[in-house]
Amino acid sequence: MAKVIIVGLAKSGQEAARLLASRKDTVFITEFKNDAASRKFRDLLIKEGAVKPGNIELGAHTDKFIKKADLMVVSPGVRRDALPVKLAESGKIPVISELELAYTMCPAPIIAVTGTSGKTTTATLIGQMLRGAGLDAVICGNIGNPFSGEIKRIKKDSVVVLEASSFQLELIDKFKPRVSVILNVSSNHLDRHKDMEEYITAKCRIFMNQDEKDTLF
Repeated sequence: MAKVIIVGLAKSGQEAARLLASRKDTVFITEFKNDAASRKFRDLLIKEGAVKPGNIELGAHTDKFIKKADLMVVSPGVRRDALPVKLAESGKIPVISELELAYTMCPAPIIAVTGTSGKTTTATLIGQMLRGAGLDAVICGNIGNPFSGEIKRIKKDSVVVLEASSFQLELIDKFKPRVSVILNVSSNHLDRHKDMEEYITAKCRIFMNQDEKDTLF
């Protein structure tokens, strides 16, 4: 049972909190905003029992709070150079993406799709074709349906069709799709990535753990 801190209280952060709570980890959440929506999501997670009242900080990312954890999980909207990530790294706390967290608990093979454009359309079409063939296809990820939120319904004989953004792929470790698809890479997100080379490198991480048993398109 680990102490895990989640950065971000949006949809993927909420689903990561529920997933971690389901495996009996102690969940902490740090959220820079302290607005009505954040307070609403905080209260909902407390009511559900996913997190204890004293384990959420709103309106700041503090060193003392963050360094309670054994592991940090970041939402896609959190930059690699963000303060909480820097604090975790200075405390030698491993940092992974929500996508990596869900992967560690996924019992089914994954078809992962990335690219600058067309990801949602392609992932949706692949999922619909698999369903048309009678398979239990679970379409999730950057498509607006967090991977973490689907783990409870994914079975060993399911097939996960996952839309993966460069933001999610930046902080993977063991993530290994059975099939990976890179549709295209053109200039994008350079407000987040320092240059085109870093953006391309993030995309290419989708296949970094694949081997001769896997497929890359």
